[in-house]
Amino acid sequence: MSTVTNVTKQDASKRGAGAKNWGHEPERLSVYQPRTPSNIRTAPLRLFWGLLALALVASACGGEDGPPARSGAAFDAGPNLVQLAQSDAEFSTLVDAVVTADLVGTLSGTDEFTVFAPTNDAFEATLSELGITAEQLLADKAQLTDILLNHVTPGVVLADQVIALDGGTVTTVFGDRLAIDGTSIGGANLTATDLLANNGVIHVIDSVLLPSPAASGGGEQ
Repeated sequence: MSTVTNVTKQDASKRGAGAKNWGHEPERLSVYQPRTPSNIRTAPLRLFWGLLALALVASACGGEDGPPARSGAAFDAGPNLVQLAQSDAEFSTLVDAVVTADLVGTLSGTDEFTVFAPTNDAFEATLSELGITAEQLLADKAQLTDILLNHVTPGVVLADQVIALDGGTVTTVFGDRLAIDGTSIGGANLTATDLLANNGVIHVIDSVLLPSPAASGGGEQ
């Protein structure tokens, strides 16, 4: 596996607000055993009611660029984002990627983030489309970091806050603006929502959100 330097502050500044803390040294992962299984996977009805609330939020907020971040999440006793992902076998490829990209420290810290998390099947399908292996993806740390940052937004954005209708978007730490349409974001379908961590929330998606070339060149200002 090749070694690539961590993301610099200058690189992070091009990827949008909230990126300045990326590039921490990797930390040893501690295995988290969830105490409440209901916190690990929400029922389909939770997604339905969350999406029903989207219409109410959208009608009040119009086409703003993303929902307001909800801070001060009331789940302090639970796992952090990395531990939450590590506790679910569906995210083993994602966890390997986070470790390789040296993002464990950031996603385990006190800053709050929303993560749109691709499953192992999502990674497998994307790798097949790109014609590369997981090992090849992990070996290119620069590209891997960009991909991961495109799945993260600053702050805690729960399902009932997402603006879904008529051109609503969410801006990632990388700098892409992901269009939300019904139950999809950036073309990926939401399959579970509101997996709560003590420093954020995970929403599960069924495909990998590859960065756009425009955002790679600095994105929109």
